[in-house]
Amino acid sequence: MHQIKRILACTIAALLALSLCAFAEEEDLAAQLEAANARIAELEAQIETYTVAAKYDGGIVSVEEVEEQYDYLVDMYSQYGYDISSYADYYVEDIIRQIVAFRVQLQKAAELGLDQFTEEEEAAFAEEAQAEYDGTVEMYQSQFTGTEEEILQQTEEFLASQEYTVDAIIGYLKEEALLDRIYDYAIADVTLTDDAVSQEYDARVAADREAFEADLSQYESAVNNGTPVYYTPEGFRAVKHILLLPSEEAQAELDSLNSELSNAETDEEKAEIQAQIDEVFAGMDPTVEEIYARIEAGEDFDALIAEYGQDPGMQSGDSAQNGYYVSADSTAWVQEFTDGAMSIPEIGGVSDPVRSSYGIHIIKYVGDVAPGATDFADVEAALRESLLATMTEEAYNAALDEWVEAVHPEYYPERVL
Repeated sequence: MHQIKRILACTIAALLALSLCAFAEEEDLAAQLEAANARIAELEAQIETYTVAAKYDGGIVSVEEVEEQYDYLVDMYSQYGYDISSYADYYVEDIIRQIVAFRVQLQKAAELGLDQFTEEEEAAFAEEAQAEYDGTVEMYQSQFTGTEEEILQQTEEFLASQEYTVDAIIGYLKEEALLDRIYDYAIADVTLTDDAVSQEYDARVAADREAFEADLSQYESAVNNGTPVYYTPEGFRAVKHILLLPSEEAQAELDSLNSELSNAETDEEKAEIQAQIDEVFAGMDPTVEEIYARIEAGEDFDALIAEYGQDPGMQSGDSAQNGYYVSADSTAWVQEFTDGAMSIPEIGGVSDPVRSSYGIHIIKYVGDVAPGATDFADVEAALRESLLATMTEEAYNAALDEWVEAVHPEYYPERVL
């Protein structure tokens, strides 16, 4: 690319020289000058075609810097086994637009006088930059050999060749500070009123009610994924369970037997295979009996889950605290678990051992899940946080779009790569 610049620059210079000679011999100097200027403009346009990926009022984005950032992305993704070459057009355009947006924000910050720092802030930047630089030097020293002084010199020379210096780091830190300031400026007028929160709560309750009553699995997915829910359908209860997993050897045998059972054609074959399955599960009976004896003795069910249970969902998080939510129409659980959970007649009761493809479940009915709208107090804090985040993001994006549009950007992604 630099060679192209030099060639075109030389061409322009030669053209100027020839034109000046011609001017001495021609009477219509103005016409000759106009022709020369037109040719120069044409050549400059060719230079731009090779070198400019975007331009806007106040600056340009070079093809070279876009290619550098794209190459960095390619290298980064390749380390994780991804090839993004087929998405090059998307990434290139995204990089160009991000660079323009970044520079426009710095430009706007300067216009607003936000780029002035106090002596204390300057000192803090210098201190942080020096600490970061020293840490990087220490990290890279292992790549060089020689005396301590030689290693230090080689390391610093290498970092300098990468344009990594204390001053460069200070520059980055100041840019980050300016971006923070311009963000705060963009969202300064955002206010969240109680009425807005109340209206959003009502809207979410209505939306969840419509969605969950139309498709119960959406409710179960939301609960199991930890997504806040604003409405609970009728008929759900909370249960906890102790899951006992077969050994690897027993599980392999069960998988094989279950496959045979699904392919069995006669009742006699099915009964024979089922007897073998029962025999495998019987090997877990001593542990099952031990657990039920401790339950009968009044031991804490949560403590027994911690001691015996092998379901990670019962070890931590909301499910460990509140239990799994199950209804007769649940689709989130294997049918054996759902049937076992719904078979317990009273809160506090414990099911008989339930077999499933996962193992043996000992299920406790811990309570009913209140149907209807979730209490406002239970979701208010999370709702305010979510709504405020949305409002500030929208305000920032609107301001940024306005600032970018004001500098009349032109993008040329086709010139890259």
